[in-house]
Amino acid sequence: MVVLLVGWTTHLGRPDSVDILVADSSGILAALDEGEPDHGRIVALLKSKPRQLVTTDFVLAEVDYMVLSRLGAESERDFHQQLVDGAFHREPVLDTDLVSALHIAARYSDHAFGITDATLMAICERLGVRDVLTLDHRHFSMFRDRRGRALRLLPAAR
Repeated sequence: MVVLLVGWTTHLGRPDSVDILVADSSGILAALDEGEPDHGRIVALLKSKPRQLVTTDFVLAEVDYMVLSRLGAESERDFHQQLVDGAFHREPVLDTDLVSALHIAARYSDHAFGITDATLMAICERLGVRDVLTLDHRHFSMFRDRRGRALRLLPAAR
């Protein structure tokens, strides 16, 4: 069974004028799965301040696979219902985001960013958002936007 996120997130259609939290697959999975070691920290973070969770279809595809393989078909259906109910704003990956993601991956080629992480970083840059829900501090902590600013990774590393 997955934890329902809909009541803790704001879903206003577009991520304009609301606090945005860009969500990586590791953060979403830890929020959904009570068996994840960081589940409590993620849930506390999400309950502390409602924000719009913004992510990409690349991330949601990763989460879908992990939910199905780790938690089963019923949990996957619950996750799908949350998608329909608006728990996440699905930000489209534009052609310009893909180009930016390729540049990001090349800039950090020694760290082997996949396309999912690189497009999420590109979207953070395009939207001007620095807050990212992730447990993948190894990759996301290295990224710097065009202004040289680091992302704020939530929850903070232990």
